[in-house]
Amino acid sequence: MSLIKRIQAWDSRKRTEANRALVADFSVDAAERYVTWYDHGFFRRYWSNLHQIAPGVYRSNYPNGRRFPNLAELGIKTILNLRGGAGSVPYLLEEHYCRDYGITMHTLNLNARYAPDPKELLALLDLFDSVEKPFLMHCKSGADRAGLASALYLIHSEGMSVAEAQAMLSFKYLHVNDRKTGIMGHTLRAYGRAQAQTGVSLRDWLLHAYDQEAEQASFDAERRN
Repeated sequence: MSLIKRIQAWDSRKRTEANRALVADFSVDAAERYVTWYDHGFFRRYWSNLHQIAPGVYRSNYPNGRRFPNLAELGIKTILNLRGGAGSVPYLLEEHYCRDYGITMHTLNLNARYAPDPKELLALLDLFDSVEKPFLMHCKSGADRAGLASALYLIHSEGMSVAEAQAMLSFKYLHVNDRKTGIMGHTLRAYGRAQAQTGVSLRDWLLHAYDQEAEQASFDAERRN
């Protein structure tokens, strides 16, 4: 095993051990330290990747405790957590702050490096139709999953074209299209082609035409070429 892989394995083991210990004996201060060092929170300490994409709709990276007063000033009523992680330290910490600030949190499990599950995307559309505004959606960095969700919101709720909504997945938000995370844009473009050909709505495409495994295979083939 190479030195880099040994370091990565050690880091993963320490992260898992720390997460398990904190979940068993939760403390806000300890959780903040965990998020800072094991969840790359030091990058997010003064950088929020916060943007308003429509009236009452915001996107950002994972919000630490320092950010919640600002979210309260914005009047945020609902948070859509796109990174899953129920029972993890970042999840428990966010749940704690949402409870303190009277914010409703909904959790969806999107993978930034794999074609999204249609059930998760359909659940996301349902939330767009029902949650109280103003609301914030976030993933970890606010670049990939938050970018896809923002594009879907603009298409589904604001009637924006796929071509225009594609801007939500750009380097402005630190999304990089030629990495594994490019599957977010690949999925969006697949819907764009279908919509241009048949006029199918986003919901109907997800229900009847979207093939998660086929889109992943198509994306992987593109990256190999």
